[in-house]
Amino acid sequence: MNVDGIKLLAPEMVLVATALVVILCDAFDGVMRVKNKNYLIVIALIGIIVAVLTVALLWNGDIPQSGLLGSVMLDKFALFFKSLALGICAITLIILKDWLAVKNKYHGEYIALLLLSTVGVMVISSATELVSIYVAIELVTLPLVALVALGKDARSAESGIKFLVLSALSSGSLLYGFVLLYAITGTTYTAELSNQIINGFGENSLALLMAISFIIAGFGFKVSAVPFQMWVPDVYEGSPIPVVAFLSTASKAAGFAIFLRLFQTSFTQVDVDWWMLIAIISVASMTIGNIGAIVQSNIKRLLGYSTIAHAGYILVGVTVLVSPAATLGVQSVLFYIAGYAFTNLTAFMCVMTISHKIKSENIDDFAGISSSSPLLAAILVLSFVSLLGLPPTVGLMGKIFLFNAAVQADLAWLALVGFLNSVVSAYYYLKVIRVVYSTSEVAPSTIKTPLVSMATLSGLSIGIILLGILPGMLLAVADSAAHAIIGG
Repeated sequence: MNVDGIKLLAPEMVLVATALVVILCDAFDGVMRVKNKNYLIVIALIGIIVAVLTVALLWNGDIPQSGLLGSVMLDKFALFFKSLALGICAITLIILKDWLAVKNKYHGEYIALLLLSTVGVMVISSATELVSIYVAIELVTLPLVALVALGKDARSAESGIKFLVLSALSSGSLLYGFVLLYAITGTTYTAELSNQIINGFGENSLALLMAISFIIAGFGFKVSAVPFQMWVPDVYEGSPIPVVAFLSTASKAAGFAIFLRLFQTSFTQVDVDWWMLIAIISVASMTIGNIGAIVQSNIKRLLGYSTIAHAGYILVGVTVLVSPAATLGVQSVLFYIAGYAFTNLTAFMCVMTISHKIKSENIDDFAGISSSSPLLAAILVLSFVSLLGLPPTVGLMGKIFLFNAAVQADLAWLALVGFLNSVVSAYYYLKVIRVVYSTSEVAPSTIKTPLVSMATLSGLSIGIILLGILPGMLLAVADSAAHAIIGG
């Protein structure tokens, strides 16, 4: 690897080195029988800060740049998702600290696997070659399989097996789609696929339609879209909450990052109406996700169905790629993914703190939390209000931008379906809020939230509100990232 290659993957290398340091320190701790392993999280956070600084330097540097034989592209689109992945990882580590304080096991393993999965998310955002894309996806997925199963109980083991098997099926579907694309075009580089297809190597062919369908199926699993969502409720219920928080945000961001880059680069000029298939999946995801969430009594399963519905909302922006409003569509998707990620992390952090105290994940057992821990209850409610899309939150602005992009692309019917589904989602989000502010027959004891966690929750809450009132800064960054792959 030359100097340019090292520069292109500098943030990823920092994180890999951090993961190795964590593993080595944890191994020596086992010999010396060190009990308090919180310093491992500090090491991980320091590594993330260094990686963020590296991303900031690259953002202001000489980009875009291609390297590693054309398999990696460093542009503002990639740097947007690298920054997002690092932010998600940092918040997840703080959630993990509180979870490990209760479970008190596998500190080094959890932290290292989380960092390595984040590396996969970062590589995906830059990958521009089919084999590299596939390897990066597996780098995201395999550590997550281990993390899901590391709970070491029956539910966690079951979730790990389900996630592993279904993930293998989705990877097979994705790989088969890639193989068909290579057979049609003779290239694995995304920048060359469109020209090869247009020049007569498969446009309008059944094989091309099959290839795109298999690729959509593979990505559908990664982003939790219908009909590839069957794993979500069970895996979310059985997995440790920090893992679920990361899975519902970073993994989804990775899926949409490569979804946008691959389809924008390779298929927008191809005369195949793949966008209609995306629109159908979007409608099905929004509808089934919201209807499924209505009947849930477990808070983690409810948030699992919620993430299916939000995948549907985000797909509204993906359908816009083939229209003149493509830049607006990508910009709205990036804004929504970022806002959703930090909103969902806030919700899971609150849920973990509360559920550990009351020893239950049942929604009805959250009754009376507002009287025992008013600030924690208020932050939980704020996160649910943002997920619903009410003012003054980032969730509302995200949906406005997505639905506006659909309208500008003459897909007003899709925006209307999204709006109606948002109305339906009010039922189960407001149900949780009602329970939190209802009275309980047994007065719950005060929930003591660690200072670092409360500071993080407070910061996230302020961000949710500020981005709902003043979305301009994040929107400007998203616009720069969108222009990196759209041009213009």
